[in-house]
Order: sequence, then C-alpha cells, then structure tokens
Amino acid sequence: MKIREFYARLPLTYSFEVFPPKTDDEIRKLYDTIAELKAWGPRFVSVTSRPDRSQRDKTFQIAAHVKHNLGIESMAHLTCVAATEDQICQDLDLARVLGLENILALSGDPPKGSTQSVAGERTLRYASQLVALIKQRSDFGIGVAGHPEGHSECPDKDKVLRDLQRKVDAGAEFVITQLFFDNDHFYDFVERAQRLGIHVPIIPGILPILSTAQVKRFAALSGATLPPSLERDLKRLGNDDAEVQKLGIDYATQQCLDLLEQGVLGIHFYSLNRSASVKAIFKNLGPRWTIAQLTDNPSVSRSRGPDDPTLRDL
Repeated sequence: MKIREFYARLPLTYSFEVFPPKTDDEIRKLYDTIAELKAWGPRFVSVTSRPDRSQRDKTFQIAAHVKHNLGIESMAHLTCVAATEDQICQDLDLARVLGLENILALSGDPPKGSTQSVAGERTLRYASQLVALIKQRSDFGIGVAGHPEGHSECPDKDKVLRDLQRKVDAGAEFVITQLFFDNDHFYDFVERAQRLGIHVPIIPGILPILSTAQVKRFAALSGATLPPSLERDLKRLGNDDAEVQKLGIDYATQQCLDLLEQGVLGIHFYSLNRSASVKAIFKNLGPRWTIAQLTDNPSVSRSRGPDDPTLRDL
C-alpha cells in the first residue's frame, strides 16, 4: 500500500525507522523488536541504507520481510550519492521484484574517502533528481526528508526549503523530518513550507534519547539544537544511561502530546532498533492517542484547519 494513502484516509499514522544490523542474529532480534512494536499499530516501518551501498540489498530484503512476513507496510531508503543512474535503476528493479511499494528518496552523504562522481558515468547529486528518476521509471510511493533547523551542511533554512520544494515538484508525496527537540522548529518549518507552496503531509520525526553521548552526536550530525532545559538535565544526569533513557521517554512523550494536540497527521519514531522507549511513549500517550482508538474515529479534534494537509481537523 502506498504510504500517502495512510496520511490521506487515517486520522493518525504512527511509523518508525530501523537500520540494517550487521549479523544474521542481530537481524533476527530486529524482527522480534518490530513484532513487539506491531502491537501498537504502526502503519509502516522505514529501513535505512548505508551511503557506500554495501548494505543496499539488505535494506530491501529487510523491508520485504517486514511487509510480507510481519504484515506491516515498509519503506526502503534509497540514496543517490556516488551511484550511477544504472545502479539506481537496478535498485528500483530489485525493490519492485521484492514487492516493495514505497521509497524514501535521499541524496545521502558520500562514503568516507570517496567523491560523488563515478568516472565515465552519469550520476545524480540531488534528492530531487532521484525523485524525478523514480517517478519516471515506476509507481513507487515516494517520501523525502525535511530539515526543520536546516541541514548540518546547509544552515540556510530558506535554501533548505527551496530544495524541499524541488523534491515535491519532482513528485515527492510526503515529508518526514529530521529529528528535533523543540516543537517550535517544526511548526515554523511547516508554516514556511506552506507559504512557499508545499502542500504535502509533513510528518515530525522524534528521537527518544537513549544516552547523553548519543543525543549530542545525533544533534551534531543532523543540525538539531538542544533546548537549554534539556541540556541542563542531560548535564545533571551525565553518563547514567538508565536515567537518561527515562528522561528521553518523558521528553519525547511531551513532544508527542503537544504535536498530537496541534493536529499532526502522524509521528515517525527513530527507534534505533529498540522497542522499550517507543513502547513506553505509547503507554504514556494513553488510549486517546493510540492507533486502536483513533482508527476511523471522527471525534478526535485538531486545532488546525481542514484545508491544511499537514495539520488538519478530522
């Protein structure tokens, strides 16, 4: 099923992201984790890929297992950096053979020690080009990334939005944002996108914090900022990962509750292949916001207007 259909017809769509583990044993554990989270009603699972293409087949195979064996729709990440058009077309053919229906189209980062070009071959540099190629060759559902605080390599928020507009104009059907820890960044991003004429669902990506070192690393990579209050709490807890994880659950819960009250169409969790924090957040959200209660429930209210495809009244 195309993911765009979930955002078009359901009151709320939860989803989460995983990454391909290195060993077969870790892959089996990942499937157990996804099976645990299935009880909370995720509509799809996205599977990341490595920029060096070494895990590309594994990305598609995991996504196919999730879809066909675990019974959850899936979305494979596909990057175009340092890949030829022929290689990308081969990737799309493999995805089609495996019965996949959705792709998250990303530019990606060059592998260490390599460049974006491949001698003598035509390569793609931008995600908008990848979206256009996918649209030209197939009928995949296409999602793209959004960056509420700008990209780590491009802090110019206006340019980032113009890049997003090009991706949407090329055929992207929905946007999943990079992680953020201040919801105001997300709301501002959505409003500026809509003023620019971007009218596809924009879905917030939420990271449950697991450790102080982890969140600082992820924030640096993504360009996300840490609010002063969160920084103080992390400094106070230091390297006590158990307490930091509790803080992460509580903090993400409050982010989600605020987003849900403001009428988001869905929330995408960066699970890091773990289930405990995501399950705890769902429990904290309570029955009003669980997918079982929301499905086909027209009584749930939203604070934004019905013409808003990202934040809408039901």
